[in-house]
Amino acid sequence: MCRNGGHGVPERWTRRSGTVDTALVYVICRDRSGSSGPGSGSGRRREMGTMIRVLIVDDDLRVRSALRAFLGAHPGFDVIGEAAGSEAALEIARTLGPHVAVVDVHLPELDNGLELVHDLGEMKVPVVAISLDLAARHSALAAGASRFLDKASVPEFLLDALRQMT
Repeated sequence: MCRNGGHGVPERWTRRSGTVDTALVYVICRDRSGSSGPGSGSGRRREMGTMIRVLIVDDDLRVRSALRAFLGAHPGFDVIGEAAGSEAALEIARTLGPHVAVVDVHLPELDNGLELVHDLGEMKVPVVAISLDLAARHSALAAGASRFLDKASVPEFLLDALRQMT
């Protein structure tokens, strides 16, 4: 059940003043079992027929929007949250328990995408690391990413990568 008491009712999380993280996150509280929140799938294999719960982390709103639209156009994927930085991403992961996260490894100066990849791995959330910089591949995999995709190849390979990781 969502915090506001209903199923399938959107919640809006806004940035907190005074923090470095400026994420504006839209979270849809729903999945086929009607559960959401911690323990509803984080780090566990999903049951057959359930949606793959995805967290998107990228500092560029256009990339987050494009990924949300892309995944929304394909059955079986539920984008449960978006974040522009690590702090919001970790809060969403702790609260909503995604099955997998798509993380840009080059977040802004005060953030560290590679550290986020490591932290999500510690939380048992598999990560698909993405970047325009192919040289970041080794660092992302060393930090704990399960997969690395060049942003240019995301449309071609992302769906299969997410399905294989859950």
